[in-house]
This record gives sequence, C-alpha cells and structure tokens, in this order.
Amino acid sequence: MSKPTLSFVDKVIAFVKGGDEAKLARFQKKYVKANLKQISIRQDEIDTIQEKLDDLAEKSAEDLIAVNFDSIATSELTEQYIEKYRIRQLNNLRATDEFDEKINELKEEIEEYKALNEQVK
Repeated sequence: MSKPTLSFVDKVIAFVKGGDEAKLARFQKKYVKANLKQISIRQDEIDTIQEKLDDLAEKSAEDLIAVNFDSIATSELTEQYIEKYRIRQLNNLRATDEFDEKINELKEEIEEYKALNEQVK
C-alpha cells in the first residue's frame, strides 16, 4: 500500500515549520493575509448576490401589486396576464435558486480559507 501524499499546502507548512521562527512568522503573516483577502473577495460577492436577491424579491412584489387593469379587462386578457406572470415568477424562482447555490458555494470556500488559516497557527 502506498503512503498517502501530502497536499501542496501541507508540504509548504511542513517546510516552513522546519525553518527558523522568523521565517515561519513571516510566512504565517503573508499566508493569513492572502487568505483573508480571498475571504473578503468572496464576502463581497455574497453581498452583491444578496443585493440581487433583494432586488428580485422587490420586483416580484411590484409585479403583483402593479397590475395594469387594462391588461386584465377581459377573461382572455386575464388568462394571458396570469400566464406571463407565472412565467416571470418561475424565472425568478430559478434565479433565486441559482443565487442561493452560489452563496452556499462561496460560504464553503470562506470556511476552507478559514481552515487553512488555522493550519498555520
């Protein structure tokens, strides 16, 4: 059976820990700073997506409230409006699901960067 190989990060950490304290401290500082920058970038992405979700929810509410009564003047027009509204709502639901999935991915990445920071402490 072959011995499990270390990841690149594990190899770098092992190398640095074998060196002097000044080198280790310098590496830890730069490494943690780089990871914190990545965390910040992902948090900004989450905030942007959250704004898009809020805008989508607001637009959905406005669509429901802002019915043009001429567009539902007859039964036929009402049915057409309902179908258009249903399609918009389904599209909004799909977009919301995609945004939620992306937010979850970004949160997982943030947790991974936090775990990497813990490895060097």
